[in-house]
Amino acid sequence: MDALVEWLKWLKALEDKDFLRKTVEQTRKNKEKLMRALNKNFHIAKTDKSTPIFLCGGRDNTYQYFLSRGILTVPGGEFMNLDNSYVRVRIPRSTEEFIKKINVA
Repeated sequence: MDALVEWLKWLKALEDKDFLRKTVEQTRKNKEKLMRALNKNFHIAKTDKSTPIFLCGGRDNTYQYFLSRGILTVPGGEFMNLDNSYVRVRIPRSTEEFIKKINVA
């Protein structure tokens, strides 16, 4: 029964056009900030700004680089034709903490 209640809440949220518009816009802004910060040292694959994930790579083990800074990503080795020099990054609600972690020397 709890699963049904949760599903109905999600369904209601999807019907809320204002909520969806705000969520897409916030995702776009956060993604642009992250991509600007990461673009200095990494390759960022082309992606739509409103998609809440993106592919990032450029180090021998990009997955370990982020993990050592406390940032969880999905290693590229989980995907066909990629290795851990690439990761899938999920766009967080707030980008400030993420950017602070990658700017640590």
